[in-house]
Amino acid sequence: MKFLCNSMLGRLAKWLRILGYDTAYLQEKTDKELIELARKEGRILLTRDRHLSREWLTPTLYIESQEIDDQLTQVVDRYHLDLEENLFCRCPLCNHLLSPIDKEEVKEGVPPFVYETYHQFFFCPDCHKTYWPGTHWENIKKKVEEIRGKDDWAKRRD
Repeated sequence: MKFLCNSMLGRLAKWLRILGYDTAYLQEKTDKELIELARKEGRILLTRDRHLSREWLTPTLYIESQEIDDQLTQVVDRYHLDLEENLFCRCPLCNHLLSPIDKEEVKEGVPPFVYETYHQFFFCPDCHKTYWPGTHWENIKKKVEEIRGKDDWAKRRD
């Protein structure tokens, strides 16, 4: 499943990427350009623009809330997204798939404490950023559990 977030949903795009979903994020495109791109690439258009969400040329979801937790819950619930299968496989900045990289190759590119403490590293071949399973990964996993709990609650409510 692939998504396209318009300029109002940058944080949502980042979180969908963290969850492993191919999510394009375009800031300076017209509505017509967004619709054409979504249709061409088979993406679901996510937007907070009511007018844009009523377009029938491509699958579109109007995102109701301005709060990121509610936005994620809405998308997860609507599309029954798996919250763990591809966690941390995409670069949250540029959307490219991350590649494992040998520890020795990142020695000069990460802080000494990180190099000494962590043994698993991932590299984005597009933006050249290095990632590792630090404490922020645990915080992300906690957010995933919170979203899963909200999603379960929403399903019980229906």
